[in-house]
Amino acid sequence: MNFKLNNQEGLSPAFVLITAAAMISLTGFTIKYVNDSQKEIDDEISYQEDLIAKSNVDIIKESAAKEKSGETDKTADWQTYRNEEYGFELKYPKEWAIAKNSEEIVSIGDQASNSGFHIEALPNKGKLPFDQWYKQEVSSGNNTGYESKKVIINGSEAEVFDTVFHAINTHSVEGLEAYLAGQDDIIHIVAGGHGTKTIFDQMLSTFKLIEQ
Repeated sequence: MNFKLNNQEGLSPAFVLITAAAMISLTGFTIKYVNDSQKEIDDEISYQEDLIAKSNVDIIKESAAKEKSGETDKTADWQTYRNEEYGFELKYPKEWAIAKNSEEIVSIGDQASNSGFHIEALPNKGKLPFDQWYKQEVSSGNNTGYESKKVIINGSEAEVFDTVFHAINTHSVEGLEAYLAGQDDIIHIVAGGHGTKTIFDQMLSTFKLIEQ
């Protein structure tokens, strides 16, 4: 069976133009929709990546804070030695005792382990920068064979040696020697004892200058 459209004539130019315009518009809308959708996807991916990055930073910060807190807890119940004259303070184990004499600012010791942490002030008459003073007064005459490490301890420049002390009729003991930039003078620390090297390091890490 054949069907025949009555009055079928060729499509008018106007109809063709309208149809073409509609198709172009629809195509443009489709492209824009796809592009917009892709942009939304890209934005969401970027947002999620930022969240992950920030989360990682937070994790790192939290880990660092916990680590720092752990280090602080090791000295949390320690006593504090504070010297107003020379403008510094540091912590020491609560079981240790302080002894003073005319030659040193202070000696902090533990009789049980025969350990001592001795502190003295060395003059810096020319008010030289710490590096210059150290090079002139210490490193130029250092023939001990020990190499120092330059560090910053709570804002103070320092040169620190890990040393081994030898004494007559006794075993060698581990210790440290340190020079730190004080308020006006140089703070010199010598420490030695049996099995207390870690404690010396912790004590040194709490050194800080105070306002005078």
